[in-house]
Amino acid sequence: MKSPLSLALATLTAALAFAAPTTAQGWLQRNPANSPIGRLSYSIMAYDANRGRTVLFGGFSVAPGTGTDLGDTWEWDGTNWQQMNPVHSPSARRFTALAFDANRNRVVLFGGKDFTGVDQNDTWEWDGNDWTQIFPNNSPAPRWIHTMTYDWARQRTVLFGGRGGAADTWEWDGVDWVQRFPANNPPHIESHAMAYDINRQVVVMYGGDLGGRSYIDETWEWDGTNWVQRLPAHDPGQRRAMSMAYSLARGTVMMFAGEDPSFASLTDTWEWDGTDWRLLHEVSGPEARRYHGVVYDLLRDRLVTFGGNSSNNTHLADTWEWAPDAATTRPYGTGCGASPLTLAALGRPALGATFQLETTNIDPATAAFGLVFSVTEHDPGIDLTPFGFTGCQQYTGSDIGVLIPVSGSMATFPVSVPNDTNLVGLHLYTQSLTATPGANPGGVLTSNAVDLGVNVR
Repeated sequence: MKSPLSLALATLTAALAFAAPTTAQGWLQRNPANSPIGRLSYSIMAYDANRGRTVLFGGFSVAPGTGTDLGDTWEWDGTNWQQMNPVHSPSARRFTALAFDANRNRVVLFGGKDFTGVDQNDTWEWDGNDWTQIFPNNSPAPRWIHTMTYDWARQRTVLFGGRGGAADTWEWDGVDWVQRFPANNPPHIESHAMAYDINRQVVVMYGGDLGGRSYIDETWEWDGTNWVQRLPAHDPGQRRAMSMAYSLARGTVMMFAGEDPSFASLTDTWEWDGTDWRLLHEVSGPEARRYHGVVYDLLRDRLVTFGGNSSNNTHLADTWEWAPDAATTRPYGTGCGASPLTLAALGRPALGATFQLETTNIDPATAAFGLVFSVTEHDPGIDLTPFGFTGCQQYTGSDIGVLIPVSGSMATFPVSVPNDTNLVGLHLYTQSLTATPGANPGGVLTSNAVDLGVNVR
């Protein structure tokens, strides 16, 4: 026999014909057999579009037990990480910067702070087999915590800022570094993020640290001649130590995580369309982090992030991908009651999968408990105080209702998603309700809501 929600999902599929189409994209954790050790991986990753590999070099790790600058080279093929064994290699270092030169099919590395604590300004290139040091006539000053990205239209690797550097813009043409002197210039920043917008043919730069933990929320674009500050209606706020990459599938520059002025690590994902920043609602996935790496896997049509530093100062070794076929869950809103009623999804609404909806903080006086499901979202919620449900909000429609037995202060409900591809892209919104006499004049409490984005996996 099908579960009540299986029938509800099948029934609500018909609603897709009347709803605006959506795509349930989100972060999906990968579990490779091999992996680099945990490390600060900010700016030390680049995607080799010629060979279809994400390349990682070096970083800083406490995983072996003490602080260690690393000099290892790894590649991610979409299934597994493989440690490479080049004959030659840059010295072990942290906070270097990598970018892929698509014209010459080389990953370019510049600078960083090496294992002796000295800022570097050396240039290296990776061809998939070995590192080769290049000796240009001109080079930027030694620096670290800088960023680079490749300008596909002009066939130049662009570098800006960094600690030890300045508010300077440099370009690598494969032979020499050339300093540019634009009429307008961003401030001198470090720990910022850069990515190249292939569609609009501009380098996008966001945020960073002016020094002394003075974070900014500025958006700048480089067109090959000048920097232009953009003034969007919305932005991700002041932050540093985030990473960005351009998503060809979405046609936007995507940003993940970072650190805010309170020194808290973040877990949000944003995108820039050339006009404004938009917070993507699919927030389930990687734990909060800073100083991680992000690249776009062109062959497999997804973002890849690895490592970084967690909120409790752990150096992470996890690999995640922002996948177009990932099922997602997103809690939103807040519950009401002396101890707010809380709803959470344990698992993902993937086709053919079963996951749990768990409600906690159920009042001991509760006489009845249930869940409502709908294709309608109310965010912000509808205030139910005028109806006697003081402090409570309605966050969903009420297309389907399910009564569930209560056991103590917690209730769980298994959700079986039909293996029906017609459900891909469906967003189903759910919220808990209790009949709790005396909790408020109306005797009803509500939880937060959860957005369930159905997809393949």
